[in-house]
Amino acid sequence: MSVIRRINRHINLGVMMITIVVLAGIGLFVASNSTTASGAGAIWTTTGSCGDPQNINHYAIGDHVFINGANFAAEEYNWDITGQPSANPTGEVAFGTQTIDGSGAFCFDAYTIGNDNGVYKVNFDNKNDNYSVTGDVQEPFDPSCGDDVVNQESEECDGSAPDHYQCADDCTLEYIPYCGDEEVNQESEQCDWNDPQVCRTEDGYAGTQSCDMGDQSESKCTWNSCEPTEFCGDGKVNGSEQCDDGNADIGDGCSAICAIEPICTGSGTYTVDAEFDEGSLINVVHTPSDQLQLSDQVNAFNFIWVAVSTKGTVVKINTDSGAIEGEYKTSPASHGNGDPSRTTVDKDGSVWLSNRSNVFEGAGSIIHIGLVENGQCEDRNGNGVIDTSSAQDDIGAWADASGDRNVSTADDECIVHYVKMSNSSGTRHISVDASNNIWVAGLYSRNFDLVKGGKWNVPNSGTIIRSESSVGYGGYGGLIDKNGVIWSARSLLRWDTANPLTGPNGGNWTGYSHDSYGLCIDSQGNVWDTSLSGDQIRKFNSSGVLQGTFGHGNYYAQGCVVDTRFLALKTLLVIS
Repeated sequence: MSVIRRINRHINLGVMMITIVVLAGIGLFVASNSTTASGAGAIWTTTGSCGDPQNINHYAIGDHVFINGANFAAEEYNWDITGQPSANPTGEVAFGTQTIDGSGAFCFDAYTIGNDNGVYKVNFDNKNDNYSVTGDVQEPFDPSCGDDVVNQESEECDGSAPDHYQCADDCTLEYIPYCGDEEVNQESEQCDWNDPQVCRTEDGYAGTQSCDMGDQSESKCTWNSCEPTEFCGDGKVNGSEQCDDGNADIGDGCSAICAIEPICTGSGTYTVDAEFDEGSLINVVHTPSDQLQLSDQVNAFNFIWVAVSTKGTVVKINTDSGAIEGEYKTSPASHGNGDPSRTTVDKDGSVWLSNRSNVFEGAGSIIHIGLVENGQCEDRNGNGVIDTSSAQDDIGAWADASGDRNVSTADDECIVHYVKMSNSSGTRHISVDASNNIWVAGLYSRNFDLVKGGKWNVPNSGTIIRSESSVGYGGYGGLIDKNGVIWSARSLLRWDTANPLTGPNGGNWTGYSHDSYGLCIDSQGNVWDTSLSGDQIRKFNSSGVLQGTFGHGNYYAQGCVVDTRFLALKTLLVIS
């Protein structure tokens, strides 16, 4: 066993010596025996392997010095290699111990020739034996580019190179540009540690932009977006503004988006029927003549809203004339067809609708379309009128879900809310409670969320204000009765929303096992529930007790509705 150390320490053992001559990176060994004391044992050196019986005399940079021996007694011996290299003059470059077994022979790798010139001696302690090795020097080593050693004045490198450099074929360093070297020197770079520069936004506002240097895992060296230093409402007409009166008010001649808007140029008093008839009369009359007063009879807005799933729209139908008076997108173009399904009308006459497809970042969604006849729309472009659909196929463009309430790019100004239902998958159930808030659930997730309702400018409208986890029932079509009890189909769920949707079946909620599809409610609070197939419709009282199961004359039924004559004629319309 050999123990080898490479240190700069001198140990004078006064023993057998082998001389290694290394000049200009090449040396030689020429061995000769010189015994100064009696005793057996002989050593020699080889390079590349053990066991070569010949002395290896010529050494080059990187060669290994193997010390071989034979005919030694079985014990431990000291050895070292000394010399006069320029890096370690007269010093010891390696030393160690070698234990000889009963064979008396050994070989071990003692040293690797370094990049240094000089004379080296191998000394092996064999007690009374003393050997010396001398030799002549061969031709010097000829350094060249490509030998992986920087050994010429003309060489800046040979093989390896520092960061952001490469070693060229002629052993000179070539610089590699990178993001962060404070120079714009690559096609992909727009800047490199530059000071912020003056810029213009898409709206024409002046601003500044900084250089994005990325991070440790990503290099960029591109300009960040332009941050405006001017804005609508700063009292200065700049950018694409037509005006700027220093505020965001509308109706004062300069709109909230700094566009000129029409304003009333005078005032007048309306006193006669002809003047009253210049406007739209909503629940007011001028009877007796030339008097404007509230009507004794409040008239409903007679519209029905129908989802057109294949087009991704909803149409507004006048129930008096049957005419389609509007058609609206239910999701922006960037989300594709939301596959609209269920609708419900709130207390303001506006419609809320659920999209079945999970197109809003992988989740379900609902949309709120205001009723222009009741002032529920938003003059987003500040032109003083509501831009909205008025006929079938009169569909406004809608680019994406950006801006306030996700509807800023919707051209139709009656589209006022687009809400991501993060807890819902396959959104279907949608119903309005007594507070004008919206309950929403999905067929696949069956979680129930309550969305704040109301006009677009009601604080927090269109946000989720309550969430309940699934109990495995409901989530399809449904309704909520005057007592705040939700009825939701497939399979049928009855749940009083005054309680949390938790606990066992029959406690805060009741789940039914029959096939449940369409739901409607009559004026006495009875809930009617159709099965999709099997010619069945069930009647439950408001407490959820089954009152009877009836046939309706057709195998399939997908919905039901109660007409105004229900109490007198017990008439029920089943849609099949």
